[in-house]
Amino acid sequence: MAKEKKEIPVTSSHLLALVSGTLAGSVLYVIEIRAAQHVLKHLRVHSGLPIASSIIGGCVLSGAFMHSTSTTVKVTNSVYSGITGKSKKKRKKLFNSCTETLLCSATINLSIFKWGMKQNFRTVLPSHIILPGSFSNDSLSLTSANVTKYKKRVIQEIGNSHGCHHCGAKVEKYMADHIPPTRYLSEFSYLARTKSWHRSLFQTLFQRDVLSTQIHPQVLFPQCRPCSNRQGAFVNKHQNFLRGLTGKGGIVMHKFRFQQYFIFLFPIYLVLDKINVTVVFD
Repeated sequence: MAKEKKEIPVTSSHLLALVSGTLAGSVLYVIEIRAAQHVLKHLRVHSGLPIASSIIGGCVLSGAFMHSTSTTVKVTNSVYSGITGKSKKKRKKLFNSCTETLLCSATINLSIFKWGMKQNFRTVLPSHIILPGSFSNDSLSLTSANVTKYKKRVIQEIGNSHGCHHCGAKVEKYMADHIPPTRYLSEFSYLARTKSWHRSLFQTLFQRDVLSTQIHPQVLFPQCRPCSNRQGAFVNKHQNFLRGLTGKGGIVMHKFRFQQYFIFLFPIYLVLDKINVTVVFD
């Protein structure tokens, strides 16, 4: 005979334990994301890498989600056991930190991040100063080398929505960043027209048909003043585009402020599966 599932009413003890665990998991999640960004910076892994950046970003987010969920479960169980005051032998776990729980948490969080927030996994990676940055969600195509007042106004609007495309900083006035940098434009055009593998590389990096005569090969992105100054110094130091891709000092870390990838959601369905939705304050 099958056993009936016993429902447990939600008490203030459950809520306090769950809030404490989720808070601990959220803090750990932010720390792990920032630590991963610093490691990737030293490994020179950035958001400009074709295809690989999205895969690496997804792996970073999945690992952080699963580890944070495990921490949330452990802290929640510990706090709940401490509040109820039961002996160690009679203590019961509110949740089980099993593989299924961790995978479900990662799947739910990744799905919300990808389709709910409409973000790309590469957003979590550092940027490269001469490539479209991690926050390059919108851009403005150039039909000529001139940047008109209208284009500057559009760049300002994009910046107000997404921030600097390299570091994500929100500032009052944004620079119109030419990608690829103007210094590399002649080299960019020459190599793209003479060597097919260069052309494939450039078209993959910038998503532009470099052989087309209908468009200008550069794209405009909003950029803050510090990143603009850093880009100018880097380009002056590395006057060759291909050397600049592998040169030191080209990786840009994100400004430490609230980012959408810092949102950690503990799977609430675990709560509803364990306990009744009726709230009872003890």
